[in-house]
Amino acid sequence: PLRLRRDLHAEPDEELWEKQLPPAVEALLVKQKDPMPDRFERSKAAEAPESKPRDAAAPLRVPHNAAVQIYDYKAKVARVVFGPEMVMLNPDEQFTQLSLSGGKPKKPNTIKSLTLLLGPDFSTDIITLETSDHARLQIQLSYNWYFDTSKCLEDAKEAAKLFSVPRLCRRHVQSRGQPRPRRRCCSRLRRLPPALSQDPRGALFGFNEAGKIRDEFRMPQNNLVITSVDIQNVEPVEQRTRDALQKSAHSAAVESSGQAKAEAQSRAEAARIEGQAAVEQARFRAEALGIESSAELERVKLAREAELAYQREQNQLDVSRQKELSGIEVEKFRRFVDAIGADTIRAIASAGPEMQVKMLQSLGLKSTLITDGNSPINLFSTAHGLIGADFLRGGSRPARSEEAD
Repeated sequence: PLRLRRDLHAEPDEELWEKQLPPAVEALLVKQKDPMPDRFERSKAAEAPESKPRDAAAPLRVPHNAAVQIYDYKAKVARVVFGPEMVMLNPDEQFTQLSLSGGKPKKPNTIKSLTLLLGPDFSTDIITLETSDHARLQIQLSYNWYFDTSKCLEDAKEAAKLFSVPRLCRRHVQSRGQPRPRRRCCSRLRRLPPALSQDPRGALFGFNEAGKIRDEFRMPQNNLVITSVDIQNVEPVEQRTRDALQKSAHSAAVESSGQAKAEAQSRAEAARIEGQAAVEQARFRAEALGIESSAELERVKLAREAELAYQREQNQLDVSRQKELSGIEVEKFRRFVDAIGADTIRAIASAGPEMQVKMLQSLGLKSTLITDGNSPINLFSTAHGLIGADFLRGGSRPARSEEAD
């Protein structure tokens, strides 16, 4: 394990070895900035770094998704360390300092760093193109990129490719559209502006054998892969071209104003016709609803009148029937009375009371009281009065009993 904070004491026959580092590398080691969050601090004024002891170790923390190259001048070999890792220089080794382009547009030697970020990340740049009619266009675009490190851990040559291009950002921007004195690039740039209006990916990535747009743009020199491109702004560089474009745009606007006016009038007329049609449709719908309501009301009225007439006929039939039944009953009773006779009816009516009178007379009772169960008579008070009257008269009890008998 690497121990950085350890007290070492030189032996009598030893002396501390001084490690000579370039001033720029020493300044980056003293600052120990994180290359990911601190990469935009390059515009600040550079502060004077603290002096580092010559005999102190030179450690460097390699962050995640980053790589650092260490070159051994004695063995003439270079090794690449991938993060996260903590590395320290051997006596004959030096860090490879990276000088990257930055800003919009990209300017060389803007970013100084010892570590190379592997991505994925995005960048924004402004490039200038020249068309076949010698018109210069300034294009602002953004793109996603990353380094393909799938073979770097197994093959040292593939890992060394990451640091083979010195000015990385400017180099890959040039390969994607910056004018260069090469016949192949110029022929491709002539086709680039017309294709940008259709599909920027096809214009920059190209097409495969099947005629489909490639998914990426790969640089075999350092395994840099660009996956997507977004064009944010396109404008001419020369003022004369800008004025010509503004005039053409103004004339096109003037020409299109008449067409726009006609289109607006046609749309207004169509809207008016549509509104009138909607009003007429609503009126017809209201009239149809009124007719339907009147027909329904008439139907209900006729149904109620028919029902009332039917009920009236039923009532008249019931009254006639009752009258006829009453006449039949009266005639029946009259014929019944005529058939029996008045004397017979009188005898039947008086047979019951006469029979009761005769039965009481046969029992020898002088007085009789006939009542029903709903009207009871208190015989105790009657007897008490009879008994009290006998005592007042002074009569004997046996004589009263005989009289009662």
